[in-house]
Amino acid sequence: MSSDRNLSTQQHAIVTYAKQIRSVVQARLPPSQRLNGLMWGLGQIAGLAEAHVRNPAPHDGLLTMEQAATRLNVTHDELAGFVRDGLPYINVGRGKQRPRIRFTKQDLDQFIEQRRQREASCPSTKGRTASSITTISSLKVIGFAARRNELLAKKLKPSKL
Repeated sequence: MSSDRNLSTQQHAIVTYAKQIRSVVQARLPPSQRLNGLMWGLGQIAGLAEAHVRNPAPHDGLLTMEQAATRLNVTHDELAGFVRDGLPYINVGRGKQRPRIRFTKQDLDQFIEQRRQREASCPSTKGRTASSITTISSLKVIGFAARRNELLAKKLKPSKL
């Protein structure tokens, strides 16, 4: 347990549960609580082991939908959406109606890299400084009412005398 970096997701979970079991054993708890904590931790590890037995890693290095979803930490439906959006896969089945989809680790790693690049901040949303614009035209600010009165004064109506 010296380096947790090179562990798979499942191995990391087992190490985490083992650490929790060790802390339960070392804690000064009543025996019933200690037993409950141990049973819970062992149940978690047993569940992971059972899932691994039911869904072992293929020998050819291809990952199933469930394994790829676990590797990406997404649901099966989200992974299916990524496939529809262009995530590369290999159909190991013979038919087209129900493809047996498999993924390579390299394709998943490349997908992760591409997604990482998408999260870069957009230059257009960065904090902007106020732009200073110099103009060469001369502007004169006048009130709307003053301008209207000036125009009306020029258009004197002839008097009816």
